[in-house]
Amino acid sequence: MNKKFFFLTIAAFFLVQGPVCGEVSTGTVLASEPPQAEKRFFRAAGETIFFGWSPWVWSHYVKDYPYADISMDTVRHNFSNPPWWDADGFQTNMWGHPFQGSLYFNAARENGFSFWESAPFVAAGDLGWEYLMEAEPPAYNDMSNTFFGGLSRGEMTHRLSMAIRDNHAHGWEKFWRELGAGIVNPVGFLDRAIFGDMWKEADNPPDRLPSKLFLMADGGYQRGRETAEHPDQGYVAVTMRYNDPHEVPIKKPFDYFDLDGTISLTKGPLIPSIAYRGLLAGWSVKDETDVHHMISPGLTFNYFNNGPSSFGGSGLDLTLLSRWKLLKEFDLRTEVGGQGYIAAGIQTDYADNNIKDTGRNYDFGSGGGPKVDVRIRRDDVDWFRLTVSAGWFPTHNGLSSQSRIFLVNTETRYPITRDLSAGLGWSFQERYTTYNDLPSVTRTNSGIKVFLSWAFRIVG
Repeated sequence: MNKKFFFLTIAAFFLVQGPVCGEVSTGTVLASEPPQAEKRFFRAAGETIFFGWSPWVWSHYVKDYPYADISMDTVRHNFSNPPWWDADGFQTNMWGHPFQGSLYFNAARENGFSFWESAPFVAAGDLGWEYLMEAEPPAYNDMSNTFFGGLSRGEMTHRLSMAIRDNHAHGWEKFWRELGAGIVNPVGFLDRAIFGDMWKEADNPPDRLPSKLFLMADGGYQRGRETAEHPDQGYVAVTMRYNDPHEVPIKKPFDYFDLDGTISLTKGPLIPSIAYRGLLAGWSVKDETDVHHMISPGLTFNYFNNGPSSFGGSGLDLTLLSRWKLLKEFDLRTEVGGQGYIAAGIQTDYADNNIKDTGRNYDFGSGGGPKVDVRIRRDDVDWFRLTVSAGWFPTHNGLSSQSRIFLVNTETRYPITRDLSAGLGWSFQERYTTYNDLPSVTRTNSGIKVFLSWAFRIVG
């Protein structure tokens, strides 16, 4: 198996690790639209139910969770009671439900349906689970995170698994490619295995590979404040970019997406942070040789559990993306826009009081705020990056009344060779939370890091 696709599979670990539960013109010409794939509705609907609802078997027969003890009485109860905000764990609600949504999505996507055509399968699978497969009323947070998170994670895993597979491969290379694609997209793997597509030699889809697929892996050490729960950490970070929005027209959702994630090598959460975003469309507002500006709506997911609070949520954003070509093949790239989260989970304070009131140590709120990203890039490597974001989240359900989160992250790296770089970074995080009957709380953390980076230009 090509080593580049091995590292792509490792990067996609971020998308699958977790519990079970307009057209623009940029001067670049793409191939014509691929032929319409055959739509297999009944196969897609069956896989939506079979794979998407399979976590119930584990929950009921292995773990014996009370919520999985379903009957006709629980179904009648669910239909006769309004939705609520449930008390599941933070990782289950903010990480597990997007994963389950991606199973519904890929059941349709792997059977010939487009991005938008797959969305109703996610909604139907999720509503069926909420009303039929749990002994508790549907949850607002579950429906939001499963639907929006399922769309974004599902489309990314679909595209990455398609890039890893090669229908012309044979022998061990064929085996490792199919296995790697299966780790990324288990529904696609099982669909191909059950119906025999895995064993057939066939033409690859015309849009199998992007024009550019870039991956960078960092390994380093991070030092936080003494007040941090884990001030000293070894870590591995991964950055991935699928296509370049200033070089490839955004004709279909997720023709461009990016991902940033971190794996901790010490105590604490295995994945302290992950963020990914896919553009849904793109419209140029200025397209010249040295300057390009475009406006794009997108789907975004943000999850971090590494500072004064834990935060997780799926949402929408609207961004002005700009590129200026500089001297000596450098680019200045900026992104200015806003993000909105539908049902974000925010870990707050006074855990005993909160658990007594809600059964959780975090609250749910909707909100968002601005985000600015500035990069100086050469040969796909960001020599400098500064990201600043802020969000305000009025509480829908919980002990708090409102939370404000402010984040700053900056990195600089210098290439030693074309692929190897050395870098430094600094980050700052602040959460300010107000309460109706308790004192307001401000929590901050900052850290510095040193690291080495290796660039993998997988495609392009």
